[in-house]
Amino acid sequence: PQALLFGFLTFVLSFVPIDPPLVWGSVALGLFIRGAVWWSFFVAAWGLLLVSSIDNVIGPYVLGKTDNRPVLLGFFGFLGGVVAFGFIGIFLGPTLLAVAYSLFLGWTTAEVEERRHPTEQI
Repeated sequence: PQALLFGFLTFVLSFVPIDPPLVWGSVALGLFIRGAVWWSFFVAAWGLLLVSSIDNVIGPYVLGKTDNRPVLLGFFGFLGGVVAFGFIGIFLGPTLLAVAYSLFLGWTTAEVEERRHPTEQI
């Protein structure tokens, strides 16, 4: 009935690992309560077998195992990007925040190394 709302909720909540099952689970429960038993089983099976497995298999493969950035960094980049840049901010926000985070880590690591091993001044 409200596909646009649930689609948007799934999109926004997909950045938090536990929330998409809450969305398709509530849809399956709502269908079950309304008497559409087979559709509720279909939605639950679709969400469990397809959506969750894609989130748990393809997501880590795409992101890579060497990505050590916090997950909330991407989420706040998404929110800030949408507020600052509109629709294109969905892609621009997390990218810019990840670049800034990497630059900050490189700068602080260089400062720490410089303090541990000071160079001789002539």
